[in-house]
Amino acid sequence: MGSVRDDELSTYTLFDQRGIFKVIDGKEHQISEEEYRAANPEHRGSGCTECSFVDNANTLFVYRIPRELKDRASAEPVYVGKFTMPGWVGHSSFYIFKCEGCRRVLVDYPHGYSAGCLYVVCDDCRSKFIFHPRKNRDVYERDNIHIPPNFNLIELVRLLIRSRREARKLAKNDPV
Repeated sequence: MGSVRDDELSTYTLFDQRGIFKVIDGKEHQISEEEYRAANPEHRGSGCTECSFVDNANTLFVYRIPRELKDRASAEPVYVGKFTMPGWVGHSSFYIFKCEGCRRVLVDYPHGYSAGCLYVVCDDCRSKFIFHPRKNRDVYERDNIHIPPNFNLIELVRLLIRSRREARKLAKNDPV
């Protein structure tokens, strides 16, 4: 299940196996895909000056990110710009990083929320890098994303420890 916030805090759009619903003050109203698209046009043609259009993350990685940045990539994600893709109604910041699990260099945008935090994820091994709200405050501020009230420091620490253990396990099994 996913949701996209509208301008008002009490109104948002909900997507799940039942369809698309506009939720207004807690009441669900089913809407068609056409109604959704009319209210939320694709960002590509909006004239936005903050972002650029790319077909997919692979195109961004191959053609838009300089070789030097790819060579310097580390486990700590580095901001590369704001982009939009086909079907998106907005844009997102993208980050380049080297996965701690499989050591692959890749680009991704923040997903949310894991233990109340945004994260980027490796396409290959599904390892996550979690953006800590205090340490990586710039990530939240750049896209005007509020730190959720359910941020749980204890759960975050557990998740980080589990993620690091999985990354070390994968690295030990890698003959490279």
